[in-house]
Amino acid sequence: MDATLSRPDAVWVITNKEDETKFIVDQGKLFVFSAEELANKYMERIGLKGGVPSYFTWDELLDKFSHSFSHVVIDHTGQAGSFSTVPAKKD
Repeated sequence: MDATLSRPDAVWVITNKEDETKFIVDQGKLFVFSAEELANKYMERIGLKGGVPSYFTWDELLDKFSHSFSHVVIDHTGQAGSFSTVPAKKD
């Protein structure tokens, strides 16, 4: 079960160097991370090659992705209950 909390000021999204299309998504929710280190650990844990943590402010994230995702999942570690879900919208 996940928790809901307020939005972060900035996040890291896993993309690739070429065209920014390597997103981690589950059930229509975009995975984001509150620290670059957490994104790197997640990629290592799932064996993702070629992923790059890309920094976005919250507003930049919404401008780019809110048309595709209604929610973001923050800091998923791969363990149940290890993450929070936040609506992909401006306050």
